[in-house]
Amino acid sequence: AVHVEEIAPTLAADEALAPAVLADDVVETKVKDPEDTHAKAPHHNPDDIRLDMKPFTDNVQMDTIGTILMTFLITLSNAGGVSGAGSNIPIMLIFYGLTMKESVPLSAFVGVVATVFRFVLNYSQKHPNRPERNIINYEVVEITMPAVFFGTFLGVILNQMCGDVVKLSIFGTTVAWSIWTTFKKARQLMEKERKQAQVTINENSQLIEEDNQEAVQAEEAQTPEMAQIKKEEQYHFTSGRLAFILINFSILFATQVAYKSNSVSPLMKKVIFAAFGFAMFVVTYYSVHKVKKIHEVKARDGYHFDANDTRFDSFSDVVSLSIFCMIAAVLCGLTGIAGGMVLGPLFLKYNMLPSIMSGTNQYITMVSSISVAVQFVYIGYLNYYYSALF
Repeated sequence: AVHVEEIAPTLAADEALAPAVLADDVVETKVKDPEDTHAKAPHHNPDDIRLDMKPFTDNVQMDTIGTILMTFLITLSNAGGVSGAGSNIPIMLIFYGLTMKESVPLSAFVGVVATVFRFVLNYSQKHPNRPERNIINYEVVEITMPAVFFGTFLGVILNQMCGDVVKLSIFGTTVAWSIWTTFKKARQLMEKERKQAQVTINENSQLIEEDNQEAVQAEEAQTPEMAQIKKEEQYHFTSGRLAFILINFSILFATQVAYKSNSVSPLMKKVIFAAFGFAMFVVTYYSVHKVKKIHEVKARDGYHFDANDTRFDSFSDVVSLSIFCMIAAVLCGLTGIAGGMVLGPLFLKYNMLPSIMSGTNQYITMVSSISVAVQFVYIGYLNYYYSALF
C-alpha cells in the first residue's frame, strides 16, 4: 500500500504530461507537413505535374508579358519556316513558372496548332519552278515518317525518365547547334547570291536559252506510272498517302496503349519497344523501295527534274536523313523542340530550295508534334488551361 501511494503521484504526473506531449507532436506534425511536402516535390516525378494550374491567377503581370513575347516569337518562327515549338520553352519557364515536365507537352501542342494552321494557309502554294507540283516533297516525308514516329515514342519515354537538368542541357545544346549551323548556311547562301548577281545580262540570257532548248528536246513519256507520279506530286491528300499515315499512327497508338498498361511486365515492355522499332524499320524499307521505283520510272520516262530536287542517289543519304529525322522526333518528345531547328539546317544541306525546305519541314514537324501531343494527352501530361491560352 505504501509503495502504491508513493508511485501514484508519479503516474498522475505522467498522465498529465501525456496529452501535452501528444499535442506537441500533433502541432509539430502539422507545422512540418507542408514543408516536407514542398521538399519532396522533385520535378522528375510525373505525379507533380500541375494539371489544375491556370494562367493569370498568381502573377498576372508576368503571364501577360509572357503571352505577348510568345505571340511575337511564334510569328517570327513561322515566318522562318519553323513552328516556334521549343523556342518558347524559356518563356514558359521564366514568365509562367512552369517546369520542363509541364512545358514540353505544351510546347508540342503549340507545334501542332502552328503547323496545322500554316499547312491550311499554304495549302494551295506551289513549287516555285514547277507549278504543277505542290510545295511539299512527299518523297522525303514518306521515307522519314516511320523514323519520326519511332523517335516520338522514344522521346516521350525519355521525357518521363529524365530530370529537368538533363532536358535543359540537351535543349540548350540543340539550340546552340541549330543557330550555328543555320548561320553558316545563311552565310553560304549570301555568298552564292552575291556571285550570281555579278553575272552579266547576256550570260543570263544565254543560260535561259540553253535551258529552254534542253526542255524542248526532253519530252516526258505519258505512261500510267508517270501519270500516277504526277498526281501524287500535285495533291496533298491521296488514298495511298492517307492509308500510309493511318497505318503508322495506328501502330504507334497500339504500341503506346500496350506499353503503358499496368499489367505489362518490364521484360514485356522491352519486347514491345523492340517490336515497334522493327515494325518501323520494315515500313521504312517499304518507303525507300517505293521511292526508288518512282525515281526509276522518272528516269525511264524523261521526267523533268528540278535542279534542286532531292535524288537520293546513295543509300547513305537515305540512312542519314532517316536518322536525323528520328533524332529530331526524339528531341520533340524529350525537350519540346518540334524538329524544325534540326531539320531546317539538314534540308538546306541537301540543297533544297528554301520554300520547299520550309513546306516539307513544316509538314514533318506537324506529324511529329501531333504524334507527341497525342501521346502526352494519353498519359495525362498536358495542361488544358495553358493549352487553351497558347
